Amino acid sequence: TTRMAPKQHQSAEIMQASDLVELAGAIALHGQLIVEASPERINASLEQYWLASKCRCDRWGHSLREFRDGQHSDDETVTAEISLLDEIISSETLTRLWTAVLSVHDHRQGADRVCPVANSVLTAHVDFRNRALAMLAGSLPLQPKDARRMLRLHRRVSRWVDLLLAYLQRFDDVSRFAFRPQRCRDFAIDLWYENRLLNHQVSRPLTLISLQAALCKELRPSSPNADLNFQIGASVLSCFDASQLDATGTFHWLWQYRLVHKTIDCQGLIDELLESA
Repeated sequence: TTRMAPKQHQSAEIMQASDLVELAGAIALHGQLIVEASPERINASLEQYWLASKCRCDRWGHSLREFRDGQHSDDETVTAEISLLDEIISSETLTRLWTAVLSVHDHRQGADRVCPVANSVLTAHVDFRNRALAMLAGSLPLQPKDARRMLRLHRRVSRWVDLLLAYLQRFDDVSRFAFRPQRCRDFAIDLWYENRLLNHQVSRPLTLISLQAALCKELRPSSPNADLNFQIGASVLSCFDASQLDATGTFHWLWQYRLVHKTIDCQGLIDELLESA
């Protein structure tokens, strides 16, 4: 049994669901950085990605069982339910994009090493999303406006996932990771024509701004598993130079990642100095 990580506490090491959506956008628009990343860096990050994702799924399962079996009358519980559904539905954006990128990476390496692990995470995530939507339609007594918002969020996520995956189609056919593969391929054709007309230095920031407006601003500001989200996001970011993602100035959480990992690097140097003293 996978040991559950402790519940999140006051710490700099957090990423909200909206941050994961932004990271998915960054992966789509800077896919070349990850596709060309060294296998050593990819392999080194994979264990953390799988373990943090597994722990998050364990928490999701526990929370969904509590909501299914418990009382749902108080406002605090309803707020927790909405935040959990937000996280499950929206974070699938990153799970699908990262699985697609690792598939391309495996294909270029002529191997089948990292994508199966990511695929197992995606399969579990899709299962929890389906369970969450089923509960939304049945056992979760949300207000009609909240239920409609969740369904609208799911539709937007599915469309944005297919669009973001279209940016990776130039490396390999990743449409199998889309919600609607043909829509993804159609988006890829549109992007090809668009790139001939517009400078991608202009179109990329517009895509990110649109993503933030369409999805990120729809989400609750606080996610129930922000600590594990950070571990998942950090494992992805560790595969390449994250500073290259900040050219548009839209990624407000990158300072947090850098600060935490600079602290870790300094602590490592201190440990080495103490050991050699």
